[in-house]
Amino acid sequence: MVLRGLLVLGTFVLSLKAVSAQDYRAMEARILALSNVEIVIVGKVEKEEAVYPVYALTTAASKKNEKKQLNVLLSGGVHGDEPAGVFALLQFLEKEAPRYAKEFRFFVFPCVNPGGFATGTAENSAGKNINRSFKKDSPALEAKWVMEQLQKWDRKFVFSIDMHEIPPYWEGEGFKAKDNPHTAYLYESQRDKKMRIGPAMLAGLPKDIEVCQWPRIYGDVAVGGLVTYPEGNFNQVYAEQTTLDGYLFEKLSSHTFTAETPIDWPMEKRVRTHLSWLKTALEKKRGSAP
Repeated sequence: MVLRGLLVLGTFVLSLKAVSAQDYRAMEARILALSNVEIVIVGKVEKEEAVYPVYALTTAASKKNEKKQLNVLLSGGVHGDEPAGVFALLQFLEKEAPRYAKEFRFFVFPCVNPGGFATGTAENSAGKNINRSFKKDSPALEAKWVMEQLQKWDRKFVFSIDMHEIPPYWEGEGFKAKDNPHTAYLYESQRDKKMRIGPAMLAGLPKDIEVCQWPRIYGDVAVGGLVTYPEGNFNQVYAEQTTLDGYLFEKLSSHTFTAETPIDWPMEKRVRTHLSWLKTALEKKRGSAP
């Protein structure tokens, strides 16, 4: 199903509380109001008599410069209790994307896990961790729908960013709450070290953004808030490549990022951090080969 947005509407709630169904509808209204964006429903999640579509968005191809436009894949809301990436992507599409339109075309999954977003839970409505489900015979419908849409788009991406957050209460996969950073950090996957831009993305952050300085983050080696793959990968769960980032790096892009902000920061600060990373990446990737 394809829809067209008309004008920008809606606001988001600056809160650390779980995101409610009402908040989801406000967020959905912003998606449907986007102008100059193709909007596709790739699947629908049904939960407690409510229906939550999973949307895929595509900005317009340049009529004069389509062959030179670089494709960028952006995603957020894979975990429903990590909303800042969703709001950052919507703000970017509403206010920032047009000025990059000549050089970049954006392919966006603004909220991969709408059922979790609506209830403020990391897992989907079936209790599955979508970000461990990007694989054959996926147990998560949302991951299956995203992979199917990526096949339909049939594109390679100059880079991708999957926007995540760090809940201070998360425990699992051998880690405790004390292992959760309370500052920002990045994962960058790029085999060619000369092409890496993660340090520039971190250096470009506003001065009030604190960056994690831990030498290890969930078992992976980190330097100045940056975990670089493949050599920095010591987390065996991530090594399975069943995250969205891992799937993209394996199949559709030579340069991928997972961006992390702590959810105990104010929402405005978290959104600003994600937008800073995205805009620095775009500036660094200008003029790259398609």
